[in-house]
Amino acid sequence: GRSNGGVMNIVTKSGTNKLHGSLYEFVRNDMWDAAGYFDLTKSKLRRNQFGSTVTGPVYLPKIYDGRNRTFFFFAYERFSLRSAAQQLMRVPTMAMRQGDFSGLINNAGVLQQLYDPNTTQSRDNNYSRLPFSNNQIPAGRISPLAKTLLAATPTPTSADNPMVNFNLTGQNPTTQTVPNYTVRLDHVFNEKNRVFYRFTDIRQQQQALRNYPVASPAN
Repeated sequence: GRSNGGVMNIVTKSGTNKLHGSLYEFVRNDMWDAAGYFDLTKSKLRRNQFGSTVTGPVYLPKIYDGRNRTFFFFAYERFSLRSAAQQLMRVPTMAMRQGDFSGLINNAGVLQQLYDPNTTQSRDNNYSRLPFSNNQIPAGRISPLAKTLLAATPTPTSADNPMVNFNLTGQNPTTQTVPNYTVRLDHVFNEKNRVFYRFTDIRQQQQALRNYPVASPAN
């Protein structure tokens, strides 16, 4: 569904008269990569795609000999991705973390005034509030929850105003795990008639953070 007119045919292997198997792995790792042109450091990449197959006749000693008639094929594969892409983000400045928003100036050079919710007044269905003096929130008014969130947020890597420019260069981690297996059974009735059954199970687990700063990429 991602390509107009894209067509894909997939055929699973049938078993053979002799027991055969295979092992394989495809690896990508940032140890072998160069840093991106605009990146300060290399982004983390751990990509492993490995699996195995086994095939042969269905053979049960003294019960059933499936050579030339009944075959099995089994395949297991696991895709594992641990990566972190470098991104530019905006986080509160050190002054803002202390409640000082006197530097909260937008691209037009206009101060974004903060107002005290405790001074809310209503008159004729109109509401008004008084501004915080010097656009500073008193330390005692910062909630414990806000302090906890700020403590978990990395500090900026530049002194830029987050209202105007990005002030943090960080890594956004992505974790993806996709195990899958396939089982196939073939039975030959005669030269012109045969039947097969195939079962495939694929399960995907993915976790990705987008535009959320983290101190370092997850292992």
